[in-house]
Amino acid sequence: MPFKRISLQITTMYILLFLLTLTILNIECTDVNEQSDSGKYQPKSSVVTTKYGSLRGVIEVLSNKHLQPVEMFLGVPYAGVPLGSLRFLPPGTPPQWKGIRTADHLGPVCPQRVPDISNETEALKRMPAGRYEYLKRLMPFLVNQSEDCLYLNIYTPAGNLDNLASNQHVNLCFEVFKCLAPDVNNSRFGMTC
Repeated sequence: MPFKRISLQITTMYILLFLLTLTILNIECTDVNEQSDSGKYQPKSSVVTTKYGSLRGVIEVLSNKHLQPVEMFLGVPYAGVPLGSLRFLPPGTPPQWKGIRTADHLGPVCPQRVPDISNETEALKRMPAGRYEYLKRLMPFLVNQSEDCLYLNIYTPAGNLDNLASNQHVNLCFEVFKCLAPDVNNSRFGMTC
């Protein structure tokens, strides 16, 4: 019964996501000042400790002056690598790591067929202009595809993690599913919290 296996895998994935959420909420925060290699993020970030290891996120200052900066933990593994003999089995727990893992770039997206939009005239014959523009913005995020794609992107208002010390509520946004069937994913576009 392939349907039951897929349903079990999805249920297992939600359970792992829930456990990871609880783990991340049970963190200790440390203020860190270190220069980011990418240059597009503020160097100041927090280090959070999970049961799998420590993570250093990045803070992005948004271009809209009315929006506060966002602290991001990108490419955080939430399950073991589903390759080889593990390919069609429910995902396992991610491996632990030593030291501080820098979570400053998106993990790979799941393999998917991406429409060819290299020729704008031909592409517009097959799709509306709005979809073409949307795909054009998404293409840089679809370059890195892999079956090893079980990663979370976690977003929270900058400074929000300081509330953990005083047992206040913490706002988090998880970007989990990277596929919008059948053609594209939603990484950093169309995501709402």
